[in-house]
Amino acid sequence: IVIDLGKVKWMNSSGLGILMSALTTCKGAGGVLKIAKVTEKVESLLMITQLTKIFHNYDSVEKAVASYDV
Repeated sequence: IVIDLGKVKWMNSSGLGILMSALTTCKGAGGVLKIAKVTEKVESLLMITQLTKIFHNYDSVEKAVASYDV
């Protein structure tokens, strides 16, 4: 699954919780969740919360999709 965050201007703790829940659900089903086109403010939030260590982040949806081993 690739989540395109390109139009997300900001995110609060609820948004982070939803991302974490999606990541956990995806991993539990044997999948990989990746995020793409993260805006500057959201990237800053992910860095502060150290979630950049957990999420695979890509410049574009196409690059994220291409990174899957199929």
